[in-house]
Amino acid sequence: MRPRHDWVHIEIEPLKEKTGIILTGPEPVRVARAIAVGPGRTTKKGKLIPCQVKVGDRFPFFKAVTETGQGRKIAERLPEGQAAIRESDILFLFEDGADYEVTV
Repeated sequence: MRPRHDWVHIEIEPLKEKTGIILTGPEPVRVARAIAVGPGRTTKKGKLIPCQVKVGDRFPFFKAVTETGQGRKIAERLPEGQAAIRESDILFLFEDGADYEVTV
């Protein structure tokens, strides 16, 4: 799959469950790795704004973006554990070599 515009094809990392007191919000955060990235978005004046995300980058995003009607239709055409999200849905990028994890 080759994403267009500012779409990012991701591989979602499996959740690591832990025991203890862990607070979760209404939209749990998941961590993913970019496996394909579109060229970027185009402004109304035709200027290309390149994606800042690169293939291999790790980042958190709200799981809810993959559970919309559009998100589900895309995910059903991809292998399990993969999805496509907009670059704007990425919360931030982890620094190179950092081993962060999200627990529920």
